Amino acid sequence: MLGLSFALPGSAQEHGGGEASEGAEAHAGPHVFGGVIGFTAVETPDETTQVAGAVRFIPVIAAEYVYKINQRWGLNAIGEWELAHYVVETHGGGDSDSGNPEDALAREGALMFLGLLEFYPSHRWALEAGAGYEFEKHENLFVLRGGIAYEIPMRDGMAVGFPLTFDWKEEFWAVSIGMGLTWGPGH
Repeated sequence: MLGLSFALPGSAQEHGGGEASEGAEAHAGPHVFGGVIGFTAVETPDETTQVAGAVRFIPVIAAEYVYKINQRWGLNAIGEWELAHYVVETHGGGDSDSGNPEDALAREGALMFLGLLEFYPSHRWALEAGAGYEFEKHENLFVLRGGIAYEIPMRDGMAVGFPLTFDWKEEFWAVSIGMGLTWGPGH
């Protein structure tokens, strides 16, 4: 199962050795707020043949809060909302006892909350890992997430980020991409 969801893996502003680089100011506050827009690309059964392989793009929005422990570590809380209805094939787990890959799971406006630990290996990069839960009227799913993001600092404490994440949900996998804007007061 291939799907695309997204999350901005925190603000990777100025994480290299405590010095500002390329004209950006050093991070002075521990709080970073962000918003993300993107699409979730999910593999769905073809409507006419009911065979897997059709890809459908689902719009998604998210909000995040990052608490920067120091220049190398942060904690990220994310809320994501999928703005469409779709069906995915399941591969066992959850309420699907058969493990039959042709089992289908309807998703309608799923809402996901995640808690992530972030590591900033260098100035503009962030790595993240964590877990959460996706709430949806047909079936709620446990989620594990890993990801990476590249961020471009702007003026007045703002930055544009481009995250790529991988989600494992109880019933299917999701590869994620997005674009977001973060703001950290005091930097």
